[in-house]
Amino acid sequence: MSMYEKIYTIGKVRRQNQYTIADREGFYLVKPGEQLAWRYEVVRVIDAGAFGQVIKCIDFKDPQQKIVAAKISKNKKFDVDNANVEVKILRKLQGGNANDNEGRDSIV
Repeated sequence: MSMYEKIYTIGKVRRQNQYTIADREGFYLVKPGEQLAWRYEVVRVIDAGAFGQVIKCIDFKDPQQKIVAAKISKNKKFDVDNANVEVKILRKLQGGNANDNEGRDSIV
């Protein structure tokens, strides 16, 4: 069973090999036009920080092709561990209000 409900084929950017994915510090080398999770098309990097970067994407599952942000952790064990802790916190916050379908009441 696939973890994806549907597969969206968009964008034209493909990676030639694994060595073109991250730089020495572990930052993902974003390429506009590439796909994330067969759903989001990368537009550009919004910002980068100590633990990773935030990228602007188009959500092709959304009928209006909504613009979304995706946070990508650096590819270093310490940063990945921190990202996993952050995911747990965000999931807990999201579960706080049953009427909050878009996560708006859970933003910190």
